Amino acid sequence: MFFGDAESAFNMILKLRQTHKNRSFMSYSSNALVAACMFHRRVDWFERFMQSVADVDEITVDAIYVLAKHSLGMGLTARELMQIAGKVGFTNYRYIKGESVVFEQELRKVLLERFSAEEMPLSNFVLRKSPVVQQVILANYSIDKQQRVVNVPSIIENQLFSHTTLELLETAHERVKVLVREYRRSGRDIPEEQRTANEPTKEIDDAFRESPLFEAIDVHQFDKNVEYFNEGLCPYCGNQLKKRPVQRGKCDQCGHTILVKNSVFTGQKLMLTEDEYNQMVDIRNERVYRNWVTTVLSREGIDVSEFAKITNSRNLDINESLVETVSKNAQKHYRDANMGFYRSSLLTLGNIYERMGQLEDALDKYLLVCYYDLRGCTNGTREYNKELALLAPAVLGWIDQLGEILKLSSEQMKEKYQAVVKQEEVVNTFIINDTWRELEEALYNHD
Repeated sequence: MFFGDAESAFNMILKLRQTHKNRSFMSYSSNALVAACMFHRRVDWFERFMQSVADVDEITVDAIYVLAKHSLGMGLTARELMQIAGKVGFTNYRYIKGESVVFEQELRKVLLERFSAEEMPLSNFVLRKSPVVQQVILANYSIDKQQRVVNVPSIIENQLFSHTTLELLETAHERVKVLVREYRRSGRDIPEEQRTANEPTKEIDDAFRESPLFEAIDVHQFDKNVEYFNEGLCPYCGNQLKKRPVQRGKCDQCGHTILVKNSVFTGQKLMLTEDEYNQMVDIRNERVYRNWVTTVLSREGIDVSEFAKITNSRNLDINESLVETVSKNAQKHYRDANMGFYRSSLLTLGNIYERMGQLEDALDKYLLVCYYDLRGCTNGTREYNKELALLAPAVLGWIDQLGEILKLSSEQMKEKYQAVVKQEEVVNTFIINDTWRELEEALYNHD
């Protein structure tokens, strides 16, 4: 998107965003698209990006987004200012969340009075007076941090910008407070968000279907909650609500707490009880686990049906069965001198141990992965090629994190590294110490 067929890449990401509404993906892709607009100075791309957005909540209004609008001569809308309220010191979200329609209307009026436009112009804020912050524009952690992260002036943290925005939001808040009082006194309904069709936004994940390893999960169990949301009914008592909560609220008749969330199955809006929400969280975690198991088996070239047969016939826990099966894979790779594949299986074992909570074992495997990475392992030979030596940033991050959890000093980490390498290979002390120095530099002496 930055150096190849940029327009095709830009179009593909826009297309993916229409289907994949994962919050993390939406955030990272938003940053990448905005960065590309600035990099190529394509106002038309930015306009297409904005047109593709159904709701401002799909956009991450952060330093790079505001910088892009500044550089392209655009201002911030009332909805965008509402989204960054907390970043400028605004703390009373009562009306932003509960009466968002009225708040946006009043904020637009304030903008018109102040700037003769329904946007706040950004040209008044000097970039050199804005603090510089680091902004992630690429989510792939295998890419060097210096390429994934850029330094950008943060207009949001500019003192004049923060003061001006806070003043605008507080003025709108006071006006909404008066209006809401008047609406209630007169018995009139307070304007609400127009209902949009509560249609599915994603396909049902295969992880919920029956497989040789897992039973099917009922994907229709929250269908009634879609109707509760559509009709504005309390999921506890079934009575009509006077006002449908935006995210969280209480039934005005039974007094129970109601949660509004997106369905883990279809992405539709749901009105949930607290127990139903906890149930959905469990289902979401189960989906993550099932997809992780499937990924591990695929990465190791293990047939799911055969794995399920062995696991079920021996009444093994899935994680224990994974350790046993992947360990056999690793041993075969080692015997066949496929050291690159062996290194990958060690990495997989580390992931499994970490998920099982066996952090010491996980750390041992990650340290061995670094050893083989520093030696420059390849497949088909036990000879090493130092020119291929390269440490994986993700593995370094896992080691760093586990070291903190286990409260290991650098000296203790060194002892652990030396012990696992000596147990793994017959190798002279010079090589162990030499590779440790490189690993130590990467772990402890980076910026």
